[in-house]
Amino acid sequence: MTSTTCWQYLIKRELRNRGGGYPLRISPDLTEIRRIDLATAGSFILNYEWLGNMGRSKYAYGLYARNELLAVACFGPLVSVTHFTSMLRLKSSGQILQLCRGASSPRAPKWAPSKLIGAALRLLARATDAIGVVAYADPHAGELGTIYQATNAIYLGMTNPGGSRRYYIHRHWYDPRRVQAKFGSRAAPHLRTIDPDFKSVPIFPKHRYFWPVGGSLRRRALRRAIAHLVLPYPKRPKALPLKADMPTSVTKAICRAAANQNRHFAPHRPAASTRLGYAPKFKPTHAQLAP
Repeated sequence: MTSTTCWQYLIKRELRNRGGGYPLRISPDLTEIRRIDLATAGSFILNYEWLGNMGRSKYAYGLYARNELLAVACFGPLVSVTHFTSMLRLKSSGQILQLCRGASSPRAPKWAPSKLIGAALRLLARATDAIGVVAYADPHAGELGTIYQATNAIYLGMTNPGGSRRYYIHRHWYDPRRVQAKFGSRAAPHLRTIDPDFKSVPIFPKHRYFWPVGGSLRRRALRRAIAHLVLPYPKRPKALPLKADMPTSVTKAICRAAANQNRHFAPHRPAASTRLGYAPKFKPTHAQLAP
């Protein structure tokens, strides 16, 4: 099943409708991108990212506008390393990282995510020995990778899950490798002894993107190495339904944002934001609604 509307967009739209703020009218030159601690990133991701967890995040970067955190991008070890290590003939799987989580607040300008990713990739290359970064877009959640395309990522087609499944155990989602490592087996009888209510769902194919990072010579060498795998960017259908059903994961994310912020939807907006020169790009058409 493929959603025609991005779930992340649905979350942001709903939060804006409930008074969570509107995009700032601010120049990109007035923003700052810097590395942030995982606690700060985790608080932001839990509020605005539909998955509701930090995954395998190890490095986090944030985009600030006058001390207001507007967007976060998190990177970590690659979950599936065999494909890229063999393709690029790498000695260590640690040379490839994954953009594993990312989100922006309702007050973030439209250009904020792509600006953050572009700058974070440069900072990441200086802080680590990584030579490339991989990102995935889930069509099941309405994702196409539009932001990755805006940062000139290389499109490498769809993944092949090969019948793999994700597991829901003790109210947490786990990928197959994590289940094997933590619980010793993925066999259903064994998992029922751990959680009688566990469930598993198939893993759907995802769009796969890649950024070479580092010096220009290395980036060109990597592009040549994978030139035979590069495909044209996928495009979203022009005709989309005017209304989309609100998936359960999106509804839960909206409720989580409300609960975490004591019924307010702009946790990183300063109280005196209007005095700092911020102005909403769009005038709200209705009063703030209580969740």
